[in-house]
Amino acid sequence: SGYLDIFVQKFNSSGTAVGSKTQLDGQGGDDYAPQIIALDDGGFVVTWQGPGGSGHSDIFIQKFDSNGNAVGSEKQLDGQGGDDYAPQITALDDGGFVVTWYGDGGSGHEDIFVQKFNSSGNAVGSETQLDGQGGDDYDPQITALDDGGFVVTWEGYDSSSGNYDIFVQKFNSSGTAVGSKIQLDGQGGNDERPQITALTDGGFVVTWYGDDGSGHYDIFVQQFDSRGNSVSAQSSEAGTGYLVHSTVAVSSVNDITSSADNLWNSVDITSADTPTAMSTAGLSSGTYYLYTVDAAGNLSAQSAASYTIPLAAPTLALATDSGSSSTDGITNVATINVSGLEVGATWQYQVDNNGTWIDGTGTSFDATTGS
Repeated sequence: SGYLDIFVQKFNSSGTAVGSKTQLDGQGGDDYAPQIIALDDGGFVVTWQGPGGSGHSDIFIQKFDSNGNAVGSEKQLDGQGGDDYAPQITALDDGGFVVTWYGDGGSGHEDIFVQKFNSSGNAVGSETQLDGQGGDDYDPQITALDDGGFVVTWEGYDSSSGNYDIFVQKFNSSGTAVGSKIQLDGQGGNDERPQITALTDGGFVVTWYGDDGSGHYDIFVQQFDSRGNSVSAQSSEAGTGYLVHSTVAVSSVNDITSSADNLWNSVDITSADTPTAMSTAGLSSGTYYLYTVDAAGNLSAQSAASYTIPLAAPTLALATDSGSSSTDGITNVATINVSGLEVGATWQYQVDNNGTWIDGTGTSFDATTGS
């Protein structure tokens, strides 16, 4: 037809083509930049950019089943009526997926757009529009989290500094933004092309390249905990940073290291006057302070600033989803797993909402009446 289209070919585990290729065409013009994600049910979703039929580039989505057959017709996404570019996609644990892209924000600038879909491939709510600091925003990336939420990161213009910085926005499992966007700035110059990945503890890590302050570009990395918070240790000398719970009386390093494991974490500070990301994985809720120790073993005073880890609600999940789908929530196995319990915490549960609370033990219970 004289235009560029999108093609899809499924292969089996031996690397042999399954069936013939599928040709996808948005609205009759050139189609570009496909991205693909696998779903838990064996299906997959393809997204791409192409002409939307109104003289502008739009985003398209096509869902496929486990046999490689298209499910329904392609869906078209249009941010604010202008051109839309560079879609990215991630799969969610509930069988749904999320697409993000950048496009005309309706105010003369490019913005970031996000659209969540359920396991049937239908849009959940309307598109969310993200704007860094009033200028153009580009190159979104996205990752799914274990709690059903997801995180979007992008580069955007900061009108106050005149530079491009990195922005991060966390979303919950309903697709609602959690808190405000976070702005990351390497060393005061331009920062570009972020990438993001999820961690097994529910946190995530963002990396990008940017001006290092000396006329060169370096790589920057920032770790976040499961609540979307980042913690960094910085000292005027190389040494070790300790994040310590306020209940620990500290007069020596031994006071820290001899306390319970869920009350402190440490990180090696290899460069003076440089922030070093610190993990909060495994720490109990409460208020924490930073201490640093130099190479000679000298302990600093407690930091003036504190860091709070809020108490998070435990989460429940079927031990085995034995229904026709691994995500349909139907099972004949009574065991329910409880995760996110703090060390030493006590907990209770009810069966059939009968008003009787039962003391829980371990990290699971059986959802059988009268158990």
